[in-house]
Amino acid sequence: MCWRTSALDTKLLSQDIKYVELVGEVLSAQADEKESVKKVILKIDVPLSEEKWRDILPKRVSLTIRKAEDVHKGAVIRALANLRAPSGPFYPGGFSFQRKAYFDGIGANGFVYGTPEILEQKPLTKVAILKEQMTDMVYSVLPKSEGAVVAALLTGQRDAISEENWHYLRASGLAHMLAISGLHVGLFAGTVFFFLRLLMVCIPNAALYLPVKKIAAFIAIFAAIGYTLFVGAGIPAVRAMMMTSLALIAIMFDRSPFSLRLVSVAAFFILLNRPESLISISFQMSFAAVTGLIIFYDRMRGQISQWYSHASFLRKALLYVGGVMATTVIATLSTLPLTLYYFHALPTYTILANIQAMPILSFIVMPSAVLVFVGMLFDIAHYPIWIMGKGVEIILLIAKETTELPLSQLFMPAFGLPLLFCIMISVLGILILKKRALILPVVALAICLLATWILPKPSFLLSDDGKLLGYYNGKILSVSDKASARFARQIWTENLGLTQNDIATFPKSGCKGAICCSEDMCLIDDEQIKLAFLKNRYALSEICQDGKIDYIISRFSLNAKNCRARILDSRYREGKGHLFLYPEEKTVQIKQTDGQYDRPWTPQ
Repeated sequence: MCWRTSALDTKLLSQDIKYVELVGEVLSAQADEKESVKKVILKIDVPLSEEKWRDILPKRVSLTIRKAEDVHKGAVIRALANLRAPSGPFYPGGFSFQRKAYFDGIGANGFVYGTPEILEQKPLTKVAILKEQMTDMVYSVLPKSEGAVVAALLTGQRDAISEENWHYLRASGLAHMLAISGLHVGLFAGTVFFFLRLLMVCIPNAALYLPVKKIAAFIAIFAAIGYTLFVGAGIPAVRAMMMTSLALIAIMFDRSPFSLRLVSVAAFFILLNRPESLISISFQMSFAAVTGLIIFYDRMRGQISQWYSHASFLRKALLYVGGVMATTVIATLSTLPLTLYYFHALPTYTILANIQAMPILSFIVMPSAVLVFVGMLFDIAHYPIWIMGKGVEIILLIAKETTELPLSQLFMPAFGLPLLFCIMISVLGILILKKRALILPVVALAICLLATWILPKPSFLLSDDGKLLGYYNGKILSVSDKASARFARQIWTENLGLTQNDIATFPKSGCKGAICCSEDMCLIDDEQIKLAFLKNRYALSEICQDGKIDYIISRFSLNAKNCRARILDSRYREGKGHLFLYPEEKTVQIKQTDGQYDRPWTPQ
């Protein structure tokens, strides 16, 4: 871990830069739901970029280009850009964008003014050309909504999926169908394995004299590896590729393909290559789900074999539905602690949605994806693409209908690592322990979940630039301005376990509950502390005369010598990030998101 961290030595931008001329090569370009807007990774040619900023420019930056119809991977461009330094967490203990940028090798993010000048177009690799051809063919056959999802499953590029469809898939618990993971790699390799074996057993000499099952497993290994590399090889996909390959090798050697050894081997090699993936959401969610499923099905193997023995078609169909339900329940339970910890929301009807959508993905969408790759060789790929589109259309409809049901999501406030470990151990106990002992982890899980609501929550939330102040009274989050720091406000809302309906704004003038505002300031009279939020620095002398004010917040730098209140101005906030005030009986605890730890990705 130490070697990997120091070997990367990613140079992060130390300050925001406006109007800097950049010259560099586009390493990747993905269009979002608006076809003319692309998210690109630019490898900066520092000697050719603007001389004034050469000393602090990072090697790679992530840019949004709004007029990017002619910008493709391999293009060398000159552009006038606005660069921002990667931000730290937006909530105490929250996700660090600085850390992710450091390990991704991205030193800054920003956007391009106008249309970039294309200096050169380097030739694309065959894989990149195939991806573009496949994407163009998808959009020529399917409408934008379904086409973006189909293109994501075929090429791994998900930026074109609309925010509306993302919302439906997340709220219904079907978002895992778009994250190229073990589900897709397993289904892709399984489809190849099934049809190859079926084809060979239809040939009498092959069926009689060749080990068709082992040959099919051998070829399916290369199908799994090829699909993983083609779609981008994310952590869940690599984990699935390794485990699928090991399972197929086990079939070739007449061994059981389901074992926790597969999990440990896959984890070992991924962590050996990328140890930072240990603290990534995708690694934790992926391994939690597959570990829970293997533990469950390994225990139930004998019982399942009895149920399937001499079963009729109807019984097998019922067992399949029951298997989908059991798989969804176990995967949901296994990832429950991490889902609550990272996303603060739980899809209520995920089992109902998966029972309807999984057969479509398993028997229509992914087998058609295999046929698309085969069809590209014979120029008939548009037929399986159309079938994929129909399957995706039904899945999106299921996601939408499920989301529109009442109470489709349960929201929970943020909690720390101790409670996360408590919930994880409880869930593990439910999966491992036998019937009589199950009461212990179930009770422990209930206590841990209840404790998340009892934890203290901040009463005052202040953005790093001092422009946005939030006041949480236990029910409603009131904010000073809905136009400022929108992303920070969204993160605060999620971490407090609230929805957009639970947000209000400070009054422009007059009083609303505990908040009273004028043109110069806002006063918040909480039960435990009294706080003033200045709109301009000239109100300082007036507010300092009020001896009952405990805290004064301002986005400006203030010069107050004879002021009883504690001042949280720009000088105080420098290097501290976002601030959160937790009033207690006699004191107020102030937590900050930046400047607590000395790490290679934190500002010095």
